[in-house]
Amino acid sequence: MQGEDGRYWIGLIFPRNDFLDYSANKPWLRSIALRLPDFLLPKDNGYSHDIAINESGEILADLQDPDSSYTEITGATESDDKLFFHHPSQ
Repeated sequence: MQGEDGRYWIGLIFPRNDFLDYSANKPWLRSIALRLPDFLLPKDNGYSHDIAINESGEILADLQDPDSSYTEITGATESDDKLFFHHPSQ
C-alpha cells in the first residue's frame, strides 16, 4: 500500500549474512542448506530495518535499530504523523 508522499515501506527482516553472500552464485549449496533441520541453521538475533522507497526505487527513509527487541518488521503503514510497523504475527 502506498503511503504519504508516494512512499512504499519495506521491512528487511535480517541483516546480510556471510553464507548467503558466499552462496549467491552457488544454487546447489543453497539447496543443500535449505534441507538442513532448523537446529543446524545459523541463528540470528534479528534486526529492525525498514526503508521507504518511491515508485522509482529511490530510498526516501532508512530506519535501522540493530539492538531492538521488535524484530522481523515486514513493512509499515503511515497515518498522520505516526508510523505503524507490520510484523508477521499480526
